[in-house]
Amino acid sequence: MAYDELLDVYDEYGKLEEKKKILPEVIIETNSFEKYKELKDMYSASEWKSIKENIISKIKSNNRDILEEIYMEENENDKLFELLKKNPNMYELAKYQDALNDKYSKELLNFYKPQILEESKRVSGRKWYQKLCYCIRRMEELDNSDDFIFDMLKEMYPNYISKKAFKEEIMNVLSAKNKQRFYELINS
Repeated sequence: MAYDELLDVYDEYGKLEEKKKILPEVIIETNSFEKYKELKDMYSASEWKSIKENIISKIKSNNRDILEEIYMEENENDKLFELLKKNPNMYELAKYQDALNDKYSKELLNFYKPQILEESKRVSGRKWYQKLCYCIRRMEELDNSDDFIFDMLKEMYPNYISKKAFKEEIMNVLSAKNKQRFYELINS
């Protein structure tokens, strides 16, 4: 790639200022979070703020992955939440949940639920059950999740009533309270 070759030349000849000038373009064009971190390390905190905002403003909104990573890096959890809210994905929610839990626990539960319900209709095979149950386990880590999760499990029960492996995987991720209630549900 031409950018990599040019950056290598700048590194080889110690052309730091030239590299600083071109790295924003490289980040925007290639969605390289590694280059973003490299550029950030070249500036003081006070200098970085305007550089960062300029880069973010030029990244296209469909380049969600790099925006998510930048918001995490910069501890901009409100912006990260707003981005995730536009198109929630249960695996992305699970990935960024720790950063968002304190302020957005209830909202995260509500984002997970429709996706898990929909996915539970389609999944088959233990590997896929485990992936879905990973998100249920992550939900368990959110505040006040026990009753919410159990209600969701009752709602999705028709989707897995005959899937023994799915029920086994669900049992592996539930809290003690929900394990007991789930056991009663599937054995009633």
